[in-house]
Amino acid sequence: MSASVQGWQRGSFGVDHTPPGLAAALQLLEGVAESRVFEPGKRIHTWGDRTGYWYRLHSGAAKRQGIGDSGNLQIVDFVFPGDWFGLSIRVLHEFATEIIAPHSVICRYPREQIHEALEGRAPLLLEVVDAAFRATTRLQRHMRVLLRPSPQARLAGFLVEMRQRASDAAGNLALPMPLRDIANYLLLSDEEVSEALLQWVADEAIELLGDRHIRVLDARALAAFE
Repeated sequence: MSASVQGWQRGSFGVDHTPPGLAAALQLLEGVAESRVFEPGKRIHTWGDRTGYWYRLHSGAAKRQGIGDSGNLQIVDFVFPGDWFGLSIRVLHEFATEIIAPHSVICRYPREQIHEALEGRAPLLLEVVDAAFRATTRLQRHMRVLLRPSPQARLAGFLVEMRQRASDAAGNLALPMPLRDIANYLLLSDEEVSEALLQWVADEAIELLGDRHIRVLDARALAAFE
């Protein structure tokens, strides 16, 4: 890959986390793709930035944040490998995306050139529609989790989501986000999340393995709130 502007490199680092049938479609964008490695705390874009690119996370993890009525930052979604973000039709971004995992690789694609590439290419169009649909579905599900009255029930919803999106082959979770981000995401305090975790441990539904690793022992118990 040759150097590009502001540290971005030409090329997309491949499409390892994309289903094989759609990977071929994404190759159509390879000529306009740019990639870059980011470290935790770095924002890919922020509120008010122009929406000139669509983004896909190749590896690592990120969080999407909005600004609440009181000016506080509120996490509305987490981004994992294979996820697209920034698929806005507006002129300016309404959310910020910040890296939370070391050595995260982001691929970006010029929005206007994506629009041109979509014409007459059904597989690529389906990928974009599916990405938007998945993001909307996650948001709707998250809103339902926030309606749960107890911290333990909200944490259960979070663990079920992470088991689907951030687990290894054995179903164990390797969470890239700190406890304070989980609390923010669930509209809880750090103490409430800690107490809920310990309660699920006491109920023998999970086991804390240390360093943000969790083993799910009873997935049915966590899913009982669904």
